[in-house]
Amino acid sequence: MRRSAAQGQMRGSPDIDRAFYVQVRYPHGQRWETVAVSAHRGTAASLAGGMYRDLRDAAGRAPVQVRIANDELLRRAGGEAAVLEAAADLWRRAQAAARGNP
Repeated sequence: MRRSAAQGQMRGSPDIDRAFYVQVRYPHGQRWETVAVSAHRGTAASLAGGMYRDLRDAAGRAPVQVRIANDELLRRAGGEAAVLEAAADLWRRAQAAARGNP
C-alpha cells in the first residue's frame, strides 16, 4: 500500500517511500530500541556503527546487538504499532537531547 505524498510529508519534508531504522538491543533488553532513521540504507549503516560503539543505556551498558530494519520488516514483525513505536523511540530521544539528557 503506497501512501500519497501528502500523507508522507511533514512540514515540507520530501515523501519517503522507505525508511531504514537503526535499532539496538541492550543486555537483558526485551525489545529493539530505535535510535536513528534514514531514507538511505548506506547512511543508516554508517549511523549504526557509531551508535553501536558509542551508546550506553541508563546503567552505562553498551548495546549487545544492532540492526537496520526497514518499515516493511517492522510491519511484518509487529504491524503498524511497531512502526509507531519506532517513531516514539526517536521522539523520546529527541526530547531527552533537548533537555540535555541524550
